[in-house]
Amino acid sequence: MRWLGAFLSSLICLVTAQAGAAAPSFPDRGRSAVVDAAGVIPDTAEAQLNARIVAWNRGTGHQLAVATVPDLQGYAIQDYGYRLLRHWGLGRAGANDGAILLLAPHEVRIEVGYGLEGALTDALTHQIIAETIQPALRRGDIAGALAAGADRIMTAAMPPDEAPTPPPFPLGFFLFLALLVFGPIFWWWWARRQRRLAPPPPEKTRDERRYATVPRAENRPKSEQWSAPAPTAYSSGSDALASLRERAQRDSSSGDSYDGGSYGSSDSGFDSGGGSAGGGGADGNY
Repeated sequence: MRWLGAFLSSLICLVTAQAGAAAPSFPDRGRSAVVDAAGVIPDTAEAQLNARIVAWNRGTGHQLAVATVPDLQGYAIQDYGYRLLRHWGLGRAGANDGAILLLAPHEVRIEVGYGLEGALTDALTHQIIAETIQPALRRGDIAGALAAGADRIMTAAMPPDEAPTPPPFPLGFFLFLALLVFGPIFWWWWARRQRRLAPPPPEKTRDERRYATVPRAENRPKSEQWSAPAPTAYSSGSDALASLRERAQRDSSSGDSYDGGSYGSSDSGFDSGGGSAGGGGADGNY
């Protein structure tokens, strides 16, 4: 039965090891994009790299983090990196577009979420590590290696259609300014053109042209206006008879006098026989 006890002890140790491996401890990220848990990045270089990554995350919507750990707690780096990516919850919900540049003692890895695998392929991440990160690490430039690696990751993970665009051109303001300046000019030109294209007024008739310059009687000067002479007023019948006698004497050319109420000559100024004939008066004028 000694073999059974040894088997049970081995099984218990294996289960304990698996239980311990299932719950590794991870550094706290907070709201930083660079977590130097191993303490190998100078503070100034860490602040500069963190500012660049935070600006890129906000501009693209993706989430990139750089992490250094003192040990992997018995895990392979790919397993630890995958768990760390899920523990920190990098990437947008539904998009899964997070990425981690992980540096451990003697090992480095780029862990990518499913949403960025099209831009950061396995071949490209291995190329970034081999060409950019590892040469700097061999020189002892840890901060430079991580900064250069992060820059290449951000460049590759940002397609041209996701590049930050400049602020829109204030087209509306310039359109308003052009309308304010050229609007009155255009209105004046349009009104002038309409007047030029309008049909001419109808030509006046001969009578309208003839009498257009003749003023009405009431509009003429008083010196040109005609007025009938005021009738002679007689105070009595004797005055009228005396006036008729004077007129008969003045108009008579033969010197005949008035006798018995009738003129003795046909030249007295009254036509004795033509008064009732209505002889033509159409040619009379004032």
